[in-house]
Amino acid sequence: MLTHVIEADSFKYKHQTYQEHVKHEDMESAEAVLYDIMDETMHVRYGHKWTAKLMERYQYPGPLEQLVAECREILINHSINPLQRASAEQAKRSS
Repeated sequence: MLTHVIEADSFKYKHQTYQEHVKHEDMESAEAVLYDIMDETMHVRYGHKWTAKLMERYQYPGPLEQLVAECREILINHSINPLQRASAEQAKRSS
């Protein structure tokens, strides 16, 4: 759930935040957000590499798209973070 939903769905907001910091010439904050984007990118890459193997290991019966959709629904219904919910809802509409 983390790499395919929470982290992957956060990029749009993080890129907007980065651009706002640059626009206001707050380069220290922009650099911190850029570092976070790079870190999350690595996590998402690892998730794409290992999720299928973990699904096979734990005998998840459906395809990856089904697992992502189920995780996104859980996040929408149970996250206390409004940005996570909004990102998940937007990604759900896009898929």
